[in-house]
Amino acid sequence: MGAYGNDWIETPALNDLASRSFVFENAYVTQPVCSPSRSTMKTGLYPHSAGVVRNSQPGRPMSGLFPDVKTIAEMVSDEYVCAKYGKWHLGDDLSPQHGFTEWVSTEDAHDGGYPNWEDEKHRYRKSDYFNT
Repeated sequence: MGAYGNDWIETPALNDLASRSFVFENAYVTQPVCSPSRSTMKTGLYPHSAGVVRNSQPGRPMSGLFPDVKTIAEMVSDEYVCAKYGKWHLGDDLSPQHGFTEWVSTEDAHDGGYPNWEDEKHRYRKSDYFNT
């Protein structure tokens, strides 16, 4: 990206966003394991406070976020449409939850039988990532 001094890869939209944003040169995570780190990004809490202290392990299902823990999607005004695209790994990967109403999951590769569906509040779509 041009924001970091690269002038040979063309990323005009990202460069424009960076010109109007903060550009961080260093980043730190609370946990170097993906699910606990993801829980921190979604909630602003340390992993042990959010309920996700490790990735799933054989014979033990992933614990998921504590039910009373709010994500950023539950903290912002209802005027915003909050979307989750990709992995969740914070509980049920296939159902919109914790304030996210637009839900596109790459976890549908577990079983190709999951349909796309909508109700009055949520929309779930399988990604086409695994169909390419």
